[in-house]
Amino acid sequence: MIDLNKYGGYPYEICLNVHPVDRGWFPEMISDLCCLHSMMFSLRAFVERDESASHDQLSRLARFHYAQTLQLLQTRLNEFDKTSAISDTTIMTVITLAMAAEVTKDFAAVDTHLKGLGKIVSLRGGVRALNTYNNMQVKVCR
Repeated sequence: MIDLNKYGGYPYEICLNVHPVDRGWFPEMISDLCCLHSMMFSLRAFVERDESASHDQLSRLARFHYAQTLQLLQTRLNEFDKTSAISDTTIMTVITLAMAAEVTKDFAAVDTHLKGLGKIVSLRGGVRALNTYNNMQVKVCR
C-alpha cells in the first residue's frame, strides 16, 4: 500500500495549490488532433478492457486511434520547432497513452511513455515550471 501523505509520491504542496479549472481539457482535446486521437484511444481501451485483455486484443477502431496518435506524436517530436513537442497537449497526450497502456496491461509501453514524459517535463524546466492554470503540475505528478 502506498502512503500518500505529505511524504508520498509527489510534492504535497503542489496538491494544496490546485487552481479551479475554468475550461478543463475539452478545448485542447478538440483543437489538437493528436490529443483527440489519444483520448479516443484511451476511451476505447478502457471500454474494451477485461481481465484477460491485452493491447493486441483491442478493436480495430481502438488500434486506429492508437496508430494515429503515435504517428501524429512522432511527427510532432521530429519537428524542427520543438515548441509543440513540449506543449501542454503533448504532455496530456503522453499521460493519456501511459494510462491507456496501464489499462491494457502493456507495462513496457507504460515505461516508455513515462520516460518520454520525464524528458518533456525536463525540457519544460521541471514540474514546478509547468502551467498551474490547468493543473498540469498535478496531472504530471499523478
